Amino acid sequence: MNLELPAELLERIGDTPLEVQVDVPAGGEHRVDWRVRVKQEGIAQLTVKARTDEESDAMQMSFPVLVHGMTKQVATTGSMRPDQERTVTVELNVPMQRRPELTRLEVQFTPTLVGAMLDALPYCLDYPYGCTEQTMSRFLPAVLTLKTLQGMGLKLEDLRKVREGRMAELKRIAKGENRRVWSCYADSPVFDEAEMRFIIQKGLARIGNMQNGDGGWGWWAGNQSSPYLSSYVLFALLTARECDVAIDENLIQRGLNWLTNRTVRDMRNEYWAPHSAHAFAAYVLSMAKREAVLKPNKEDKRPPRLVDRLFEGRDKLIPYGKALLGLALDNLGDRDRAVVLLDNTLQFLERIEETQVAWLRTPRSGWWYWYNSDIETNAWFLRLVTRLRPKGEVAPRLVKWLLNNRRNGYYWRSTRDTTFCIAAMSDFVRASGEGAPDYTLRLELDGGAVVKEVRFDKDNIFTADNRFVVEGVALDGGQHTLKISKRGKGALYFNTYLRYFTKEPHITASGHELKVERSYFRLEQIPFEVEVEGADGQSVKEKRLRYERVPVKHGDAVKSGELIQVELKVKSDNTYTYLAFEDMKPAGFEAVEVRSGGKGQEGFWSYMELRDEKVAFFVDTLAQGEHLMRYRLRAEIPGVFHALPTRLFAMYVPELRANSEEQIIRVLD
Repeated sequence: MNLELPAELLERIGDTPLEVQVDVPAGGEHRVDWRVRVKQEGIAQLTVKARTDEESDAMQMSFPVLVHGMTKQVATTGSMRPDQERTVTVELNVPMQRRPELTRLEVQFTPTLVGAMLDALPYCLDYPYGCTEQTMSRFLPAVLTLKTLQGMGLKLEDLRKVREGRMAELKRIAKGENRRVWSCYADSPVFDEAEMRFIIQKGLARIGNMQNGDGGWGWWAGNQSSPYLSSYVLFALLTARECDVAIDENLIQRGLNWLTNRTVRDMRNEYWAPHSAHAFAAYVLSMAKREAVLKPNKEDKRPPRLVDRLFEGRDKLIPYGKALLGLALDNLGDRDRAVVLLDNTLQFLERIEETQVAWLRTPRSGWWYWYNSDIETNAWFLRLVTRLRPKGEVAPRLVKWLLNNRRNGYYWRSTRDTTFCIAAMSDFVRASGEGAPDYTLRLELDGGAVVKEVRFDKDNIFTADNRFVVEGVALDGGQHTLKISKRGKGALYFNTYLRYFTKEPHITASGHELKVERSYFRLEQIPFEVEVEGADGQSVKEKRLRYERVPVKHGDAVKSGELIQVELKVKSDNTYTYLAFEDMKPAGFEAVEVRSGGKGQEGFWSYMELRDEKVAFFVDTLAQGEHLMRYRLRAEIPGVFHALPTRLFAMYVPELRANSEEQIIRVLD
């Protein structure tokens, strides 16, 4: 028997010659171990030949030979409020052991988050159906965006250059996904003011025709009037009126009369209890300075005013209802009680300091109801925070959370919650002063000269060069200091992405917004017996087998043939779509499963693909929180093996990536 090696990649070491004499009995087997040293990376083609006096056989296989290393990314994020003038220092550590030509530092910065409004609009404007909700979800974003940009002194026609770059990016993504929804961006009217005004007028005409004879609105024309849909339509119409859109006053007043009468009728019910639907009605009525009030009734001890009842029973309201009630009270001039609602709701706030995001927890039960949507809840809460504490740190963090939880990076889950997000961001832009930046941004690298200087004002808010890149040998190994300075008025949001191919002896974990931790467990077989009922009703002892998980730590040894469970624990700060996991196998191990395909995980579905050097998982949607992914390996070849880190990345967002820590495992014969 002899082994043929590719001399340019591998060389033999140890005492076993490339050609050996072995005796194999009939029906038996014999193992020969050759030790080799890797000289360089590539695809190694190995040939094993067995010759006898009568017959011969041979086998040829190819194996990937990988360099010890991986592409690693270290990201940071930060922001400055409009009234802050300061310098932020970011410490960067570039390893000496790396591939210099693959080193890259990118800094992205922007003075406003209003661009998200433009990104989301085409989805609303192109939605193919025209029920009451979607008619308003097409009408209202157009109104809000037009009004917001006008308040910033911008014209849609001035943003065509921005559109061209955005459309090119979206078309690139569309080719990868082949999803119909992306086609709406190809001929979007978003940047045509005349077309936007036509959409607004068309929406007004349609919603007027859909109003029922009683003054309310149902899902479709002629459907029974619904308190929720009527509230939604009135919210859109009253908001449009505030944005100087000419609206038939009779249309609004008939709707308000129906909503008031319906709400009062509901309040007479002895089983009435505070609910988000009532809070939504109270908020809409308060926009018109109206209230739902019952006539005095000596037998009914409950408050006659809707807002008083809701405030008295506020502990029964979920965060969605609390936010709406707070806005309603403020509309009616009752700011003290509105602040109480704000403080009550803040106890449900979650924060992540590393990424500077914040969001409200929503109840897990009933997640499918409109009044329990996490997106809508945080959008309404953003409006309340913007109204009462516009200069605080919570509002911009809520905005960042909402932006991070867009689908495909451009819109939210439905036309309705996309509309509410646009409305909330419109409020935020006006209150925060982001629409009129007037400052100079400077970047200094390693205490030397200024490497980037940009002047931001309202005329170049979307068109200024907002990126700095240094790459290759220009970024040496070692410690680097990046200073980001802002002088003047206006908000600043920045991200830094340091990416390099590290060849460090031990690769550590890294991640920003996404984190992945890998663990190995040896599955120890534990035989046991149970008594079961036999065919004739007799008691029979049955032998069974269970597995006990024994942790395998860095440097531990397992025996050849043992089963190993691989566990990937993923922590996601937001909900993400289209993620890929690449778990690098230790060279002496093979996957137990032999066929790629769909695999149910804990609470979600993934597609698993088996490769020579890794096991890959593809997940179309990963919800915010912690998740576990598991599969099994079998230890086979004796030796000491490096398990390179698990890599996690978003397939269409290159900036989003993470990796686990490297681990060494020994396999004993």
